[in-house]
Amino acid sequence: MSLNSLQSIPTAAFLDALASREPVPGGGSAAAVTGSHGTALLCMVLNLTVGRRRFQRHEGILRPIQQRLETSRLELLNLADQDAAAYAEVDRCLKLPAHDPSARAIRRMELDRALHAAAAVPLQVADTCRGVLGDTWEVANRGNRTVLSDVMVGTHLLLAAVHSSNVNVHVNLRLATPGAEGQTLAADIAACIEDAVGFSSRILDRCRERMDQSR
Repeated sequence: MSLNSLQSIPTAAFLDALASREPVPGGGSAAAVTGSHGTALLCMVLNLTVGRRRFQRHEGILRPIQQRLETSRLELLNLADQDAAAYAEVDRCLKLPAHDPSARAIRRMELDRALHAAAAVPLQVADTCRGVLGDTWEVANRGNRTVLSDVMVGTHLLLAAVHSSNVNVHVNLRLATPGAEGQTLAADIAACIEDAVGFSSRILDRCRERMDQSR
C-alpha cells in the first residue's frame, strides 16, 4: 500500500491492509485513526448542537471548539500516514550495513535518529487526543443531550488512542540508545496519559449526570 494513501482509502481497505502481512500500516496508524474516529463523533455531536436555536446561548463557547476539533480530526489522519512513513525509515536504518566498527557507529546514529522520530509521532497523536479531550468537557456539559452516548464513545476511543500511543512511544525508545531525548519523550507521554485519564473521568461523569437528569 502506498504510504500516502491512508487518508483516502475506504475503511474496509484500511482494515484489510492492517490485517495483512505488511508491517505498515500498524499499531501507530491504528491508534491515530482511532483518535480520529473519536474526534469525528464529537464533531457530529457539535454539528447536532451548534446552529440550533435552543443551544444558541452556548455557541460562543462551542463554535470555536467545533473548529478546533475538526482540525484535530484531520490532523490525526495525517499522523496515521506519518507513523507509517516513520516506521519505514526505522526499517531502512535496521538494514544498514554493520560489517565493521565504523559502519556500526553510523548505523547506530542513524537508527537512533529514526527511532526518536518514530517515537515523536505517537507522542503527537497522544498530545492531539489530549487536546481534544481537554475541549470535550464543554461538549459533555453543553452539547445536545440526545447524543451524549456518542460523547462517551468518542471519549473512550480518544483515551484508547492515548494509551495505544504510549505503547508505540516506548517500543521505539526500547530500541534506542538511552539518553536525554528519550527521557523527554517518555516524560511527555506520561504527562499526556495523566491528563487524558483525568479529562476522561470528568467527561464521562458529566455525561452520566446529564443522562440521569433526562430520565
